[in-house]
Amino acid sequence: MKKMIFILYLIISFSADARTLKEIINSGVIQVAVLNPEKDEFDSTKSLEKNKLLNQFFENYTLKKFNKKITIQFTYVNKFSEFWSNQNGKIIKEKDYTPQLFKKVDAYFEFMSMSDWRTNKAQAIPMFKSNLSLICNFEQKNSDLHNIEQVMEVMLDKSVNFVAIKNTKLDNSLERLKIPKNRILYVNSRFGLVKGMLQNSKRECTLAETMLVLNMFTKGKVYFVGNVTPYRNRVLAWWVEKNNAELNNFIKESIPSLKKSEEWNKMFRDLFGVNYNLYNFIVNSYIE
Repeated sequence: MKKMIFILYLIISFSADARTLKEIINSGVIQVAVLNPEKDEFDSTKSLEKNKLLNQFFENYTLKKFNKKITIQFTYVNKFSEFWSNQNGKIIKEKDYTPQLFKKVDAYFEFMSMSDWRTNKAQAIPMFKSNLSLICNFEQKNSDLHNIEQVMEVMLDKSVNFVAIKNTKLDNSLERLKIPKNRILYVNSRFGLVKGMLQNSKRECTLAETMLVLNMFTKGKVYFVGNVTPYRNRVLAWWVEKNNAELNNFIKESIPSLKKSEEWNKMFRDLFGVNYNLYNFIVNSYIE
């Protein structure tokens, strides 16, 4: 009997519709999936700070709007595929299939590329752009930020070493490019790829989220080599189920308020070392 009740509970749990905005308000909590900071390829400390600042704004905003504070409860996933896969770990790109994770959370909040199949499956509500770039601790002559051939030339240069975190997308990419292990320096995610690259006097490079290293660019510590083409169209965005129009509209309405709030520029100054206007100018210059 207990086993039957448990099975029925699972069926109800995994077949339930997305929560309405009213249900979220009544509960005082919105469930949001983000990448596990321990699996962040760039800097887990900044990932945690990003989540903390987002929650601070969300609590202040909902308190003013509803006279009730809504707290973000984060659910960590260990890799990007988990945002979109079914219960067997397989990604189904057809738009009529709802990813398994949407049955457990109300929304996602993460950097992801705006792929057609993703935007068919979920409503993306962008906050700002970013991209992945190849950056190095040495300056490349005649740098063309949009030249993928130049990126590959540096990556295949035997005098260049790479900083990576084990078992990540970057690590897998280096393996596919047949970069030998003796040219890879592995660091802990809490230390960060860029910090790892700056510890040695050797010629070293890594792939980095532009937003996370802007303050180092402005100080002349690292240099752009070029954009990594498949990752140009990346945004930090909310991702909500398409059929949850009420929640979609609510989050869309919050973005202009966020951009007018004190938390907005604080987020950019604390995390990236620059204010939003400068960030937006730099990133769009490198993306376009």
